[in-house]
Amino acid sequence: MLSKIALKLFLILFLSSQVLASNLIDLPPPKLKGEMSLEEALSLRRSIRSYSKEALSLEELSQLLWAGSGVTEPRRGFRTAPSAGALYPIDIYLF
Repeated sequence: MLSKIALKLFLILFLSSQVLASNLIDLPPPKLKGEMSLEEALSLRRSIRSYSKEALSLEELSQLLWAGSGVTEPRRGFRTAPSAGALYPIDIYLF
């Protein structure tokens, strides 16, 4: 019984990864230098709950995804978000 469940889970994960891989979109590289210092951005940060129906541009999407979990050192796999032991247990998916 357990092996049937494991096989079904494997098939679901494998097939879903194939679907995801077939829908990949190349994003522009993130900007690594901004027009504002970190300190200024933090002091001006406010939560605003007013949303637009306008879609994000690929540049905006790329920047947000990079800021959330972008790779900062490809050789060692380091990301923008910290992780104990560099395990990075969180992945970001966009649908």
